Amino acid sequence: MPRIIYWFLRFSVQNPICIRLVGAASRRPRDMYLRWSYVALLGTALLFGLFGMTSNSNYSLRDLAAGSAGVFTFLAVFQLVLICVLTPVFMAGAIAKEADPKTWDILLTTPMSPLQIILGNLFGRLFFILALLLGAMPLMIVTQFFGGVPLDTILLTQLVSILLALTVASAAIGMSVTRTAGRKAAVSFFVVTVLYLLITYVIDRTIRIPVSAGTSAEWTTLLTPFNPFLVLEALLQPSGYVIPETSNLPWPLGWITTHPIAGWSWVTSLLSICIIVWSSIQVRKLGDRSSKTSLWQRLSQRSSGNREGFAVSGNPISWRERVTRHR
Repeated sequence: MPRIIYWFLRFSVQNPICIRLVGAASRRPRDMYLRWSYVALLGTALLFGLFGMTSNSNYSLRDLAAGSAGVFTFLAVFQLVLICVLTPVFMAGAIAKEADPKTWDILLTTPMSPLQIILGNLFGRLFFILALLLGAMPLMIVTQFFGGVPLDTILLTQLVSILLALTVASAAIGMSVTRTAGRKAAVSFFVVTVLYLLITYVIDRTIRIPVSAGTSAEWTTLLTPFNPFLVLEALLQPSGYVIPETSNLPWPLGWITTHPIAGWSWVTSLLSICIIVWSSIQVRKLGDRSSKTSLWQRLSQRSSGNREGFAVSGNPISWRERVTRHR
């Protein structure tokens, strides 16, 4: 196997922490019931939507396409609501458990780098959210049989949900690194996430400007790329929530206003990368136990090249190696 592929796998699917989290959660009944409930809710909503759409035998092909588009819109919004609820639930363990200082002390004794520790926690807990989204793909594709829903729209709605889950998961990992989190912080994290989505949506509805007098169509706003529900509305209802072709705002605000889907993708991706890098730096600081002196004292002190070795007693790994070395 090439070294570059091995290096990539060690940071992703072959990460020891990721394998441990996925293996442990796969045997947990609660997570299994959550996955079943998620697919069952989407399947029930799709079934009732299709029954209501085909109950009238006088439907034309155009009516079937319009009804299929309406069912898909409801499914996409309902799926995004479920992701907003389930992602903090799956990430609550990272906030409540990994926030324990002893957890990080044990992880820092392993050969893994701080970035591997962060990515292992992230991918291990994000795996089940991605599995839910992939499990919902066949249900979304069923609406294509009646027309009115192109494949690229289905893929873009899944992309919006995946990036939302990635951002929420990265923020949860960042909270756990601060070592001040707990069960109360997990609840607060869920409340803050919901409040952010509600407040930005209400403000956007308040500041919208009609496209022209006497029409119900409205222009997108600056807040559109920062809320997944607004991005989904601009994607699924382009005639009612119109994206402007030009903007007077400076770059990059003007660009993300005229490209809300791409703007949402770039903003969430960059935000997640920044949180991951910051978290890995914080983990590295947690493992820095070398000295408690100031920077000036470390620079001015003399170097001792022949310093005598000393026995390590506070590290459990070193203690085990020392005791069992001659057995």
